[in-house]
Amino acid sequence: MTNLKTSLAGLTIFLLSAPIAHAVVTSNEMFGGTEGDVEAGNKFANAAGLSAGTLTDTIASLIRVGLGFLGIVAVVIILIGGFKWVTAGGEEEKVKKAKKYIFQGIIGLVIVLAAYAIATFALTTITSAMV
Repeated sequence: MTNLKTSLAGLTIFLLSAPIAHAVVTSNEMFGGTEGDVEAGNKFANAAGLSAGTLTDTIASLIRVGLGFLGIVAVVIILIGGFKWVTAGGEEEKVKKAKKYIFQGIIGLVIVLAAYAIATFALTTITSAMV
């Protein structure tokens, strides 16, 4: 179990850091700027569509992406539990562990959906109050 957690943590860090590193290298190559060149950064932000919205919209997008990622993780946990149950071969201990995975995945999914609802409500309220 520890190896699975370590592997998942490593994979998550890699998947989150690879696009950032690629964006920095690509922006420097595309626009010929140095890391400290503000103009190159602004050109890259415009090309990526990052400067099109307000700060509130950007924060909302980041929250939605994060919660979407957590929802995918919860669904994967449910699928792992289902796979463990199918491959348990009728052994009570394995079936118990599989049910535990499924139950924890469902709880995680409910928490993510509740967080999404709360975040959407809060961001809608903040945005409408600013107008």
